[in-house]
Amino acid sequence: MKVVILGGSGLLGQHTAAELVRRGHSVRLVGRQSCLDWLPGLGDDHHDQRVLDVWSADGPQLLGVFEGADACV
Repeated sequence: MKVVILGGSGLLGQHTAAELVRRGHSVRLVGRQSCLDWLPGLGDDHHDQRVLDVWSADGPQLLGVFEGADACV
């Protein structure tokens, strides 16, 4: 399952992403800063990341985050 994690660079997002990957899911991390600094073992096969300020993003940018996702946290 591909899961979008809003706030992927935050405390809860970090732990949620790590657990989802541990269970075999793919995650798309959305955060205000690079999310990979704290998940060095995530692996390219299980993630992609988007650095995005949701307060200033336009509609197409926000919709693009969810494209192809099965769930959102």
